[in-house]
Amino acid sequence: MATQRLFTRAELDRLCQPGANRIVDALGSGNGERTKEIFRDVHAAYREFHEIYHAWVATIFEFLFEKHGHEAVTKAIGLDGALAAACGLGLDAEKSRTMDEGLGRFEALVDAGDLDGAKRLAAEHAAAARDRHDWYRDWVSSLLSHVYRTHGVDGLERCLRYSSEKGWMPWMMEDVTHDPATRLREWTRLLAVGNFATLTIEEDDEKFVIVQQPCGSCGRQDDHNRGQPPWNLAVVEERHPITFCEGDVSAYRTHIAVMHTIMPIERIGTAWPAIRCPKKRGDPCTIVFYKDSRRVDPVDYERVGKSPS
Repeated sequence: MATQRLFTRAELDRLCQPGANRIVDALGSGNGERTKEIFRDVHAAYREFHEIYHAWVATIFEFLFEKHGHEAVTKAIGLDGALAAACGLGLDAEKSRTMDEGLGRFEALVDAGDLDGAKRLAAEHAAAARDRHDWYRDWVSSLLSHVYRTHGVDGLERCLRYSSEKGWMPWMMEDVTHDPATRLREWTRLLAVGNFATLTIEEDDEKFVIVQQPCGSCGRQDDHNRGQPPWNLAVVEERHPITFCEGDVSAYRTHIAVMHTIMPIERIGTAWPAIRCPKKRGDPCTIVFYKDSRRVDPVDYERVGKSPS
């Protein structure tokens, strides 16, 4: 049954805006309180994605300790790669201050009427947040690479399932109850702002199709050659459900198969959401949001070696 369109073209385009653009647009409105509200929301979106990664790191360590003991944890926490990655990103105390103190500094600039200074700070704040995001992403990826190299593809799947049970699955079970407009707003904020993806969105009667080029995590990680030194992140070669039965998938990207496809199919009968990673490096990533959050698409089953019953 067809459903009505929920967004205008202009509204969909606004949902695709990166955080810094949202702030600059607000600055142009002349409404200082609204501008500060937008900055607070963007700042919160940056923080929320950092916290997702931070919690994920914790669950990987929990998994290693619970399943393999203290020695397994000690082997996973070497900092050489993480420190080299931080240096490669240019992370330093000044960028940390921009991220941590940016909210107060921005509000002071707005109150003083220094719009040019506020615009510069919004750009610096976004750059600092993006670099911290990428460092967290690569830290998670280095730990998943270690799990794969030490415990194999099945061990990596068990680790991803463990992390998902701790965080993703409770979130998913709540998210599928939201109305489609709310889901789209929340996810585009997560993707375009918190995850630094470049988005376009199309809507039809049954679904929204989000195209990421690049995706803010896997795609930009590929663009930055994280399989090379100093990161040396793993590629999972096996043809296995967690590599969409094809192999040649980064250790990080396997979480899309496990956390967003296999486990949601097991729990609610459909992918959450239907994230269809590109087969070729540099191609766009497509996310399909059906307005009926429990709509079954056989394509998502087939990608992980399953079929709808």
